Amino acid sequence: MDKAFLLRQWTNIRQSFYQSLEKIPSELSYYSWRPSPDSRSLAELIYHLGSAEEGWLSIATLKEPLWQDLPDGITPQGIKDYIISLHDKTLAFFEDLSDDEIQKKVSFTSSSGSTEECTLSWILWHLVEHEIHTRAQLFVYMRSLKLIPPRYSG
Repeated sequence: MDKAFLLRQWTNIRQSFYQSLEKIPSELSYYSWRPSPDSRSLAELIYHLGSAEEGWLSIATLKEPLWQDLPDGITPQGIKDYIISLHDKTLAFFEDLSDDEIQKKVSFTSSSGSTEECTLSWILWHLVEHEIHTRAQLFVYMRSLKLIPPRYSG
């Protein structure tokens, strides 16, 4: 796996995500909207991108995984600030890894309670794939709210 290529692509995908956020009005009615009662709200979806990244970064750095729900009272700008600052830390972590270090295996307890093992390169790939998935969900949410997502040019 080419780490530099993945990091470049992830940066492009994240820029598209940030451009999408700029197109969403800051009124809370947009952020509280959800496509169905059992779906995440727009705010929860955006926050989830950061929360999942934080969880996998904590596994990669051998810390207790953090899987957080949207904090009460957080503003749309607070959510944006959270995902931007966290992503900067995640990129720095992966950029600093050597080719040998990125193949290091880490163990963690899955949501089912079993012990799982993966490489840091798998975590990087998983984070990129999760970003693509979440961005696609964001685009669907935006279209449902009659907002036009940015054109992606990866």
